[in-house]
Amino acid sequence: MKRTTEQIEDLQIKLTELRPALHEQTEMAQRQQENIERNQLEALKNEKEAEDRQAEVAEEASRMEDIKQQAEAELGKARPALESAERAVNALSKEDITDLKATKNPNEYTVIALKCVLLYLGEKKPDWPLAQKKMADIKFLQYIKSYNKDSISPEILK
Repeated sequence: MKRTTEQIEDLQIKLTELRPALHEQTEMAQRQQENIERNQLEALKNEKEAEDRQAEVAEEASRMEDIKQQAEAELGKARPALESAERAVNALSKEDITDLKATKNPNEYTVIALKCVLLYLGEKKPDWPLAQKKMADIKFLQYIKSYNKDSISPEILK
């Protein structure tokens, strides 16, 4: 019995010595639990924001696809005219330009076409006299045949 009492006293001393460490570990566990809960809440918030952003991106992608389809449809309508115009330009010869330049009173459609050509070449105020002057340039035919139709500025398209 004495031995049991001594063992109990030893255990009480050890328990007293271990109590501050146990208390410290309990507090640390509580802080860790609070951090975990805070991080979980933050993760849920971030997940919700990501889902919202994903929905926005999906909606924007859908709008962009619609715009792309509309543009492709419009391009499909314009492509035959573009190809026809390219064939017509490629069929022009120096003699054609010389004859056209010598014309005193060209018809309305010829003037309109040449004004458009001048606009594409960057002229601000195209007219028939300017067209005649430009056609006098030896490289005029080369300019229009090598014109990069894919880099037309928005200003010109207006």
